[in-house]
Amino acid sequence: PDPKWDERPLLLVKRAEGSEAEAEKILQAFVGKVAKWQIPEKVVFVDEVPRNATGKIIKTELRATYAKG
Repeated sequence: PDPKWDERPLLLVKRAEGSEAEAEKILQAFVGKVAKWQIPEKVVFVDEVPRNATGKIIKTELRATYAKG
């Protein structure tokens, strides 16, 4: 949720082992490839992405966790 735009994209990143990826560098990868309003304003690094028994991402759990802002 976003107070001004209703909704904004949020980027969840699981770092590869040994990676020292930085949020700003990740966001720069979007510049010139997608519309400016589609670029996430925030990057959240996570240890794991919740998945169900068949390996699909559990989006409802992500929304419940991150919808608070």
